[in-house]
Amino acid sequence: ASVDTYGGFYIGRYETGNINQETPVVQKGNTNISSQTWYNMYKRCKNIKGDNTNVETGMIWGNQWDRTLMWLIETGSKTKEQIADDSTSWGNYIDATFEYVNNSGSTATKNKNSSTRIPTGSTEYTKANNIYDLVGNVRDWTMEASSTCNRVYRGGNCSSSGVIYPAVNRYSSYPTHSNYDYGCRSALYIK
Repeated sequence: ASVDTYGGFYIGRYETGNINQETPVVQKGNTNISSQTWYNMYKRCKNIKGDNTNVETGMIWGNQWDRTLMWLIETGSKTKEQIADDSTSWGNYIDATFEYVNNSGSTATKNKNSSTRIPTGSTEYTKANNIYDLVGNVRDWTMEASSTCNRVYRGGNCSSSGVIYPAVNRYSSYPTHSNYDYGCRSALYIK
């Protein structure tokens, strides 16, 4: 319905940050990207637009997540296997090794078998079609429900494996649950 109403959608290029603040942001380098309940993230994502009346913002829906993953395959940015089977080659998982820019602005190495949450957008390794950290780093809460009492999060986190929790991964939890590895991705609709 939102695509019919607004003509399409944009998802955040980076994981939603400043999530402890009333008005979060979508910007490179943010580390305040998790440890909030689904309810808090839902309310805050609605506020990203600020006073702009030409857009609507909110947490991404599960079907938007799926559509984005299909777009990555259609454009040749990622293969079906990198989306559905093993996302280690482009996600911040425990079984990945890559360089990134840390909080102090220095280049650091995230080694295999280490669980390191990185600042969002801090490495080209996690980029696909100019979108960073779709998989690994933190799991992204969505608007999707798996039952009357659970909400769905997508992808994996920095402590999980890209084989077990690839980009298509869908799992759920109570929306009152807060964890260091639960973040979210925002969507924007232009009116």
